[in-house]
Formats: sequence, structure tokens, C-alpha cells
Amino acid sequence: IGCAILRAEALATEAVQLAVSGGDAQSNVAADLAYWAAAPRRQVILTLDRAPLRVAPRAQTAHPPTVMKAMLFVDVRGFGSLRDDQIPAFFGVVMAQIAQAVATLARKPEHIETWGDGVFLVFDQPADAAEAALAILAAHRRLNLRARGLPRWLALRIGGHY
Repeated sequence: IGCAILRAEALATEAVQLAVSGGDAQSNVAADLAYWAAAPRRQVILTLDRAPLRVAPRAQTAHPPTVMKAMLFVDVRGFGSLRDDQIPAFFGVVMAQIAQAVATLARKPEHIETWGDGVFLVFDQPADAAEAALAILAAHRRLNLRARGLPRWLALRIGGHY
């Protein structure tokens, strides 16, 4: 809520709360609605009139064996401080460089997810994850961020777990 208000102020506009509620008194959005209304700020509330979704119970199945995996999480320190006009360059340069580094790995990740400036990679072996981390870091260090209109202080944070 605070970020939405600050962002609206920075854009010289008004923050308006949009809430979707199932219509029940125990709604998860009730506290947010009350907080916003106390400001007071404009709200748009949509109430859905439908029966709750009922999920059929799953059939009992044997659990698959537990296996060890190596995981990497990569994000970019400073991404949240970029100006709107720098975002296209960020994705076209920084995230593209990370994607290229991953594509050239000898042992590819089993699973990849991205969102915003975050990249999540899963490997079978810790050594493969470590090689990926080093390749991504080396690729990032080769970038000339300033030449692409990006701040030089953008830095990778890479965390691993096995």
C-alpha cells in the first residue's frame, strides 16, 4: 500500500485501491480495505457472487523418493532504484546477458524461473550450480553498464543452496 501511494505521488497522480472480494465477512482483503478507507483514499471494490470453489480430494498415491537438488537464486542489487526509462535497457542488457550465460552452460539447469530481476535455477549437482554462478557473474562483469545507459552500481547477488 505504501509503495503504491509513493509511486502515485512520484507520477503526480492518485493511488486508487482496487479490491476483489468473494463477498464473505471473513474476506482476506477486509483489513486492507479498512486501512485504505481510513486514509481516506478512493477505493473500487468488486464483489464476486459465486459459490466457493470446491476441490475434489486427491487419490492416495505413493510419495516419490526424496532427491537432493542444488538451487541458485540470482537478483540484481539496485533494480528497484532504476528509472522507468532504464527498464528496457536493463532487460535487454543485464537479463539478456544472464540468459546468454545460462544458455552456454555445459550442464543446463533442470528448472528455470524468472520474475522481475530474479532468476531461480535448479541443478542436479552443486558443482553444476557453482559453475553456473561463476559463469553468470563473469558475464555480468563483462558488461559496460554505463555505455548502455545503466548505473555502474548494479550488482549481482547470487545465493546457493543444496
